[in-house]
Amino acid sequence: MEKVKGIASQVRNTISVSGGENNTSVTTTHIAIFQIEGRQIQCKSSEPILINEGDTVMVAGKTGSGKLTATLI
Repeated sequence: MEKVKGIASQVRNTISVSGGENNTSVTTTHIAIFQIEGRQIQCKSSEPILINEGDTVMVAGKTGSGKLTATLI
């Protein structure tokens, strides 16, 4: 596991919704995609991720496919 701390830039937020129709439950995943010092970071959560442009953040996670898939800490 790797830790990265820095200023968030190019912050984008989206959601992914799965389930429905034949499945009785619907799951919403909140996704924040941003950069720290030019490095792409992706965070997923069941709750909204409140990161703004210029916020100082610390994340921990694993690198794969050119990005760090992380959790805010």
